Amino acid sequence: MQLFSPSSAWACRRRVSPWTAAAFALTLFTSAFCAEIWRGCVEAVPRGQWGAGASLGLNFAQQLHYIVLPQALRLAVAPTVGFSVQVVKGTALASIIGFVEVTKAGTMITNATFRPFLVYGCVALIYFALCFPLSAAARRLERRIAKPTVRRPSRLSPLPFFQQARATGAARTVR
Repeated sequence: MQLFSPSSAWACRRRVSPWTAAAFALTLFTSAFCAEIWRGCVEAVPRGQWGAGASLGLNFAQQLHYIVLPQALRLAVAPTVGFSVQVVKGTALASIIGFVEVTKAGTMITNATFRPFLVYGCVALIYFALCFPLSAAARRLERRIAKPTVRRPSRLSPLPFFQQARATGAARTVR
C-alpha cells in the first residue's frame, strides 16, 4: 500500500517515475521503523541511569548525550542492521509499481534465456554481495562498542602495594 500511494496520488497532478515513488515509499517505511527501533532502545536503558544523570546535575540533553545514547547505541546496532538487510531484500516489492530491481531483472532474464537456476543463482549472489558487507560491518561495530567484560590490571593499580603484591604473587618471603 505504501508503494502505491506515491505513484498513484501524484499521478493526478504530474507523472512520477517508479524510481521516485519507490525511493519515497521505502524512505518513509525505513525511517518509521528505524525511529521505532531507536525509541525502543532508548526506553530499554534502565530508569536508574536517568536518575544517576540527574543526580550529577546534568540536564536532559546532557543525560541523553553522555549517559543514555551510548548505552542505546549498543542495544540498537543489531536490530538496525538486521532491519537494513531486510530492506535491501525487500526492495523486490518495488517491482509491483514498475520499478526494475534485481529480482525483477532476474525474472526478465529468465524469461528470455530459460535458465532459471543460473539467473536466480546470480541474483542470490548479488543480494549476498549487498548484505554480507553490511552484516560484517555491523559485527565489527558491535565488537568495537561492546562493553569490556574483563579488565586487565594496569601497572598503576589503585590497590595498595601490599595487596597488589599479594594479588600478583610477587611478595614472597626470602629465606
